[in-house]
Amino acid sequence: MSENPTTWPAFFVQAPEALFEEVEETLLVELDPGDLLGISRETWRDPRFEPTHREIETGILAIYLAPEVDVEMCAHQISNALGADFPDEWAQGLIEVRPSEIPDADWATLWRDYFKPLRITENLIVVPAWWPLEDALNYLTGKNAGPVLPDAIPLFIQPGQAFGSGTHGTTQLALRMLERNLKPDHAVLDFGAGSGILCFAAAALGAGKTLGVEIDPVCVSNYEENLELNTQAIMRARTVLTGCVANLPAMDYRIGSTDAVGSEEFDVIVCNVLYSRIKDHLPALLKCLRPGGLFLFSGFLITEFAEAQAELELLGMTIYNQSSQDEWGALEGRKK
Repeated sequence: MSENPTTWPAFFVQAPEALFEEVEETLLVELDPGDLLGISRETWRDPRFEPTHREIETGILAIYLAPEVDVEMCAHQISNALGADFPDEWAQGLIEVRPSEIPDADWATLWRDYFKPLRITENLIVVPAWWPLEDALNYLTGKNAGPVLPDAIPLFIQPGQAFGSGTHGTTQLALRMLERNLKPDHAVLDFGAGSGILCFAAAALGAGKTLGVEIDPVCVSNYEENLELNTQAIMRARTVLTGCVANLPAMDYRIGSTDAVGSEEFDVIVCNVLYSRIKDHLPALLKCLRPGGLFLFSGFLITEFAEAQAELELLGMTIYNQSSQDEWGALEGRKK
């Protein structure tokens, strides 16, 4: 596909609304993070896609893909996965997958319409890059949650091929854990850094240094773009925190796995990666954590709470807090 595509690949999944969360989990497990740009429940409708079971409360998920993705092959892969995970609904035609292409002119509007400012906590907000900060604050104030704090930290995000726009429950859980646990000058490792949103939050909250590690090289450009967007906001937040003019901390971003960390040790490791993908890496990852250091983990389903906690405890972690959002869980642990 050309650098300036006239159409963008996507596919649409019709499913019972009661299964949306489980269907999204299948999509996240099956799709390469570098291929997935976003999932929306309020979407442009493919005119070829007409729901066939109107008597059941069905809806449509739109899955937006990177330009170079073979949408037919991707839709076939997802069809097989959904058929295996939901055999009854698939056999009844209650779940369907349709590949499509969205005209470039529609894509620009759709993509921006999908992302709105988000209030994560009283002190952290996520702002799409194209929203003026004042407009974002007015929008959030108008959501009946009261005015945003004057010194609230905005995290500006340009969605791209990297996971971490702030809309997903696991990202929001990770942001809240960072705010609860981070102390000034902590060295923070974000493992599975994606867009870098957790690195930016850590830096704004006073981290002494941040290192983002990501397996997918396509994420580098998105991180760099978002770092430029957030530089002034990070320095302002650190200035408010310290009471004196502050610069950026040391911030690095590397491609690789635990090998990219080398011999460095950290006070805090935050990990927003699916449990099925991180489990085998946990022993090596936790070796990068200093004694008494904190492991903040948000990449698993509520149904995996017990398994994830047991695994971390076997590796020498003491779990001191847990939280959840929708179907997603988070654990906070301290290394013995």
